[in-house]
Amino acid sequence: MHEQPTQQPAPVRISSEVPHSLYANAFKISGAAGQIAIMLGLNPGLMPGQLEAELRFAQCLFLSPSTARGLAAALTRVLQEYDSLQPPRTPPAVPPDGAGDILSVGQPAAGPSLRVAAGQADLLFNLLDSLQAPYGLERSFRICTGTLQGSRFLLSLHTKSLGDQARPRILDICRRMIMPADFQQAIEEHLGEADIIHLGFEGHGNRCLYKVYLERGAALRQEVAPAEPSGPRLLHLAFKWDPDNALCRFVTRYVWYPALAIRQIDSRLSEIFHGQEHRESLEITRGLLEIAGRRIGAEKVLYLEAAEEGTPRKSFDINLYAAGLQLQDMYGPLSKMCRHFSIPYEEFHALYEPVKARSFGHISGGIHREREEFFSVYYGVEGRGG
Repeated sequence: MHEQPTQQPAPVRISSEVPHSLYANAFKISGAAGQIAIMLGLNPGLMPGQLEAELRFAQCLFLSPSTARGLAAALTRVLQEYDSLQPPRTPPAVPPDGAGDILSVGQPAAGPSLRVAAGQADLLFNLLDSLQAPYGLERSFRICTGTLQGSRFLLSLHTKSLGDQARPRILDICRRMIMPADFQQAIEEHLGEADIIHLGFEGHGNRCLYKVYLERGAALRQEVAPAEPSGPRLLHLAFKWDPDNALCRFVTRYVWYPALAIRQIDSRLSEIFHGQEHRESLEITRGLLEIAGRRIGAEKVLYLEAAEEGTPRKSFDINLYAAGLQLQDMYGPLSKMCRHFSIPYEEFHALYEPVKARSFGHISGGIHREREEFFSVYYGVEGRGG
């Protein structure tokens, strides 16, 4: 009697081809006739006017029972390893009003630095509320390699809403924001050119950056004759500083390029994202412009470029509010940003899902002062105060 040789499993090679990717936050599992079915899709949440959310399943996997058991065991093991690497979570300690809702977006578990940042951000709301004048709030998030920064906002105020007291009250706000003395002098010198003041906040970890922008809209209207083509014009003069670090301070000039055709905007973007290493960011920006271009013509696209004294920053800002788009209309290019900068989809969707129905405002991007690529997305401007 001859023994049958033991059959060895055939070797398996995993293909290097990149598989199709799918983000899912909803699933449904059923089993019948010797197979397990797993449906994967999106729960988009409630849209305006809806009473219930509609789940959208995009893929269905059919597994044998043995494969399903192996998948369940592998998921359990991977989740245990994942949980063991996570820091202990504590409830966020942020103010109930003002900046708290902004700082809770895209932030790690609360600690001393987050509590400090929340207080520094809340100061700006308190300062503008004390003026008893209407102002605008615009939120934003910044994406760069491995970082999604959600605690950012701008508060915008028309100087005419303060009447004859505009100059002393604005200068007082700058002093209370611990603005460097030479910046205060520059604000006083240029304040007469500005019809809108923007107060900005950017918090990340234990760092905080305050910002004051002078928007020179009234001055531009005097400089530019409506019937004549005009060249680049300074629109925003911005002062940015860390109130706890006297060495961290920047002056940024935002120059408006009026009457550019889309091909001219594309040419300028190609100069900013120059070289093959920046090709993906250039294509992402083109994708955003293509979507907006289905709604509006080039004459309604406001294109700016920014440069800073003493830093290598070279960036753009494209205002697309006129397109009437929502963040969710730009989901394709936004998801490509996450892949390009290695942002986990779970982290991005924690920020994106609550605000996706808000208006898409403007996109800035390029090479930042640390010589790294970045994008900043501004959205959902709303009125406050008054």
